[in-house]
Amino acid sequence: MDIYLFAIFLLACFGAGATGAVFTPGAWYEKLNKPWFTPPNWAFPLAWTSIYLLISLRVRASL
Repeated sequence: MDIYLFAIFLLACFGAGATGAVFTPGAWYEKLNKPWFTPPNWAFPLAWTSIYLLISLRVRASL
């Protein structure tokens, strides 16, 4: 049963995260004057994937 709950929470987290792939910021974001410490664009998918995976693991562990 644990693996099913984990799969449900994982799908829910990644479903919420998929909205970022569907609704991209577009060219206006690229034109912004961002500070020098803004992470590169490739870092966001890696970070959010890790965050959503850890959220799913944490929720499953707390049940």
